Amino acid sequence: MRTPKQSSIIKYSREKAHKLMKTLNPEITQKDIIHHKDENPLNNSVDNLEVMTNSKHLKFHNNVCKRWGVSKDPLKRLEKLLTDFNNH
Repeated sequence: MRTPKQSSIIKYSREKAHKLMKTLNPEITQKDIIHHKDENPLNNSVDNLEVMTNSKHLKFHNNVCKRWGVSKDPLKRLEKLLTDFNNH
């Protein structure tokens, strides 16, 4: 479960990503999902962001989670990635 601070940081980052993509493509709406390709919600570099429909985004994450055997929670996935990285 996320702490209020973690939730507010991720929410701020998602809003920032959405605004950034909106400046590059004014046709993006609030319904569009800005996906972070590297799974890091704090990495808002343009080459890490991709516009997806909500349906496509959910399917993508469900498939990834099944293949990797990881949680659907983004923070838990990030923690796993960091743990794996630190163990190498």
